[in-house]
Amino acid sequence: MFNIPESEKSEPKEIEEEKRGFCEGVFHGVLDMKDAKIEMIIGIGRVSEDKARHVIVEMNEAWVKWQLVKRSKELKEDENAIIQKIIIVPDLTKQKKEK
Repeated sequence: MFNIPESEKSEPKEIEEEKRGFCEGVFHGVLDMKDAKIEMIIGIGRVSEDKARHVIVEMNEAWVKWQLVKRSKELKEDENAIIQKIIIVPDLTKQKKEK
């Protein structure tokens, strides 16, 4: 996921909980995916004031991931400007990353 707002918290556990809560709000509320359960969430890269980090979100089921990717177009239609900027794309496989 791209353009998830950065947390102002300092503890890694608090940052993870805030990102998890935000993502679950998007999945359950905006995209109406009640079955979406986050297994793991990781911010990639260094924290910067001018740019939000990429976030890898591991879901409970592969089909849930693909439904989120398909429905992510609906985020552009949301009335919240922060939600409109969010981008959801599938992560590359290990083989594609190595290439």
